[in-house]
Amino acid sequence: MLPFTRSGELNGGPTLVLMHFFGSSRREWAESQAILSRYHPCVALDMPGFGEANDRQRGFDMASMARLVIDTVDTLSLSSVVLVGHSFTGKVAQIIADQAPDWLRALVLVASSPLAPQPDRREDRDFQAHYAGDRAGAVRFIESACAHPLPEAVFERAVDDAMRGNRAAWKAWPRAGADEDWSGRVGELSLPTLIVVGEKDPTLPLALQERMVASFFTAPRIDVIEDAGHLLPMETPERLSDVIHDFVVHAS
Repeated sequence: MLPFTRSGELNGGPTLVLMHFFGSSRREWAESQAILSRYHPCVALDMPGFGEANDRQRGFDMASMARLVIDTVDTLSLSSVVLVGHSFTGKVAQIIADQAPDWLRALVLVASSPLAPQPDRREDRDFQAHYAGDRAGAVRFIESACAHPLPEAVFERAVDDAMRGNRAAWKAWPRAGADEDWSGRVGELSLPTLIVVGEKDPTLPLALQERMVASFFTAPRIDVIEDAGHLLPMETPERLSDVIHDFVVHAS
């Protein structure tokens, strides 16, 4: 079972299960979760190798992560879920959706990685694979993903999460997970789906979302958040939460 933070009151609607971007932890959702949990029960997870799961030495491939998320949802006895994946966990969310667990009601993909190999710049992959856990590297990693500086407390928390991450997990995504090709294994997905992307996302921009993510869904809704980069839950928690809340209300 994955470490989690639970908030919000059960109200007959679905629970939002929030998954973080690569190199982070469930704490990236803190501001957004505080807003969303006014309206929806929320569960934020630490993925293998990060946050309180940073002592895990395996489970970093896509199939294992999907299985761990499913097992955690089942253990928590959640009967109705909107699964929210950010960046690399967007790929995990799509794999879970293809398995169609009976509790899954809808998907929210925030700046999502595609099911096909991710077309990253080689220097970015090399940096991630060789990152040694130092502050300078963590600062570079966080700053390069944002359109504007984060609030100081949020920035320091993001840097701390990057520094705490398991070195094996840091290597696993750029060396293997990002190149796992699930595009031929996942069929067309028909469940309600929201794709959110920052207008200035330097990593997984709108054109990639339309070409490599939205094409797997029958009728996805795509929302672009203006003047925002890749780290939407921390850069624009209010705007992101409003978009997600509106989608969940109309999808439920």
